[in-house]
Amino acid sequence: MFMEIRRRKPLVFWLGIVIGATLIVAVIISLRPIAGTMGPDGTQWRIVPITRTLIIQPGDITEGTMLWRDGVPPWLIRRIKIEGPLIATTTNLGSLFSSLPNLVEITGLDYMDTSEVTSMSYMFSGVSSLETLDLSGFDTSAVTDMCGMFAGMDSLKTLDISGFETSSVTIMNQMFWEASALVILDLSGFDTSAVTTMSYMFSDANSLESLDVSSFNTSSVTNMHGMFDNVRSLKSLDLSGFDTSAVTNMHGMFYNSRSLESLNLSSFDTSSVTSMELMFFHMSSLRSLDISSFDTEAVNSMRWMFSETDSLENITFGANFVSISDASFSGAFPPEKLIGAIPVKGFAFRSGPVNEYDDILPPRQWQNQARAVTLDSYELWEHLRTTRDAPETWVWYA
Repeated sequence: MFMEIRRRKPLVFWLGIVIGATLIVAVIISLRPIAGTMGPDGTQWRIVPITRTLIIQPGDITEGTMLWRDGVPPWLIRRIKIEGPLIATTTNLGSLFSSLPNLVEITGLDYMDTSEVTSMSYMFSGVSSLETLDLSGFDTSAVTDMCGMFAGMDSLKTLDISGFETSSVTIMNQMFWEASALVILDLSGFDTSAVTTMSYMFSDANSLESLDVSSFNTSSVTNMHGMFDNVRSLKSLDLSGFDTSAVTNMHGMFYNSRSLESLNLSSFDTSSVTSMELMFFHMSSLRSLDISSFDTEAVNSMRWMFSETDSLENITFGANFVSISDASFSGAFPPEKLIGAIPVKGFAFRSGPVNEYDDILPPRQWQNQARAVTLDSYELWEHLRTTRDAPETWVWYA
């Protein structure tokens, strides 16, 4: 027994020496100076490893590249301190502070002069530990691209962008994507008259309870794909001021916004829209929906448009809501909802083959008031299969 202990003791001893030496080397490496410049001839920055602080000296940013491209481990930085006036002489600050998952504090942002910057795309994306960000002093008058600017900031609770001047911005897609800790977002000061794409703009901002987009001018927007996708905490949304006459894509626009109880789309002009697939999918708290302003003549796909709308009791259609007579309309209406006596007003059907309607029409009566004709579902199917006339309006009743 005594001899076994003596044989093992050296092994443990040397193992401790190796571990201790490894730790010492790691500490020495972590304490070595890390420094660089913000682009060619740009201002200098350095990292104080013991506090994990990135210090940026006064001067110019001549290139807006991500810091980790200069050999900085992205996990290392916890704080950024800007010591004095910092002028962006480059027009592109895209991804400048992105992909810093442990960053918890930025000071000195008011020192930044961004008056010449045109791109702030993904500037803070992936900064997933930061809870407060004050950009009220940013000059964004020249910015055209804010794509993904705050994407993936899933710890951000307070965001001050009250000073943003956005009249030149054309791209806002994914701007607040996965900003999942934000509860209140006031964008009432935003000028969006030049914006052409807002796809996934608020997607997965699933803690939002208050969202003010009352000032939005959307007359130039063509893409609203997934714009409010998975905004799961918002209960009311008023889009009555939206001009959607140029929009072509509304695919999944409100997908899985399952807490929305009130949705005002009274101003929607959908005459240019080609896709409404999954548009209202899984809006399980919505009881009433008025889309009487919808013109769907150009729509190519409505698949699952209203599926899993568990609480929906009333849908109001206008005379220009024209359904699609092929597989792209399959599953648009859950049959149990129609059988549940939803009043459908002014629902027009496009003429042609309708072999998909067996999943859409319930076994009830349909009435064409203009021709004083009442048909059951089977008779209506046969009529729609054979007619080559202009679309007719039929009203379903229990």
